[in-house]
Amino acid sequence: MAQAYIFADSRKNALDFAKRLNCAAGGDIACGDCASCRVFESGNHPDTIFVKGTKQTGIGVDDVRRQIIMPAAQKPFKHRYKVFITEESLLPAAQNALLKTIEEPPPYGIFSFLAQSTHDFLPTVISRCAVMKSGDASRLRGNVSLESHVPGSQSELGSCAYAENSPEDASRLRGNVPPESHIPGVQSGLGALAEEIFGAVQGADVAQAFALYRKIEPLEKSELPEFLKHLYILCGKARRFDAADAVAHTKKILSRNANAQLAIELMLLKMR
Repeated sequence: MAQAYIFADSRKNALDFAKRLNCAAGGDIACGDCASCRVFESGNHPDTIFVKGTKQTGIGVDDVRRQIIMPAAQKPFKHRYKVFITEESLLPAAQNALLKTIEEPPPYGIFSFLAQSTHDFLPTVISRCAVMKSGDASRLRGNVSLESHVPGSQSELGSCAYAENSPEDASRLRGNVPPESHIPGVQSGLGALAEEIFGAVQGADVAQAFALYRKIEPLEKSELPEFLKHLYILCGKARRFDAADAVAHTKKILSRNANAQLAIELMLLKMR
């Protein structure tokens, strides 16, 4: 089961999920009768923490430290899981402060971030979370188990972070669409080239990565984002979040008409 979730426009799902996690019945839906369910409904559950910002702008770094990071270091008071739910916007600095906690969470920690959409989050946060939308209640009830989504979650979420939640990407990366026939650029070698370069970087063979980069130079500028997306997904699958950050940053600066050669060469150095 994943331990960090983004609930996009689905507060009810987040609350139902939190309630079910510590339900004594252990079913797909919270029983509503056990001690944990009853105290949850009262709004005073000792192991469910609703995180709020102390400023009007949203949840800041100090809020995250006091209400998430420090309490997460302590075991649950009484139940199996300690669930943190943010009901206000997480400011970018606060999201950065949370990265280590959600990347290396304690075994009992569950982090649920509520928002109108995933656009409220940094790509580095999205790549570390399972994204749940309003129609995903069945996944949380267990009709489609959360565990079945975890192995592919990094590639799926990496694509969402990079491609701004393209439904086609999400479907493809869950295995619903054969990738070879639907990923633009695969037949022209972009996907294979990304794999070669990522393999060289993983093997600490930067010289080989730079040599392979020469194959990218003839690409049209319009093809570079697709190549970078393949590379981003590979980073996510390998849990190389630092490398994924470098790829996402490169995509961003290329959109501002930066020098492509310098940008990609710098990216390869950062990916080592």
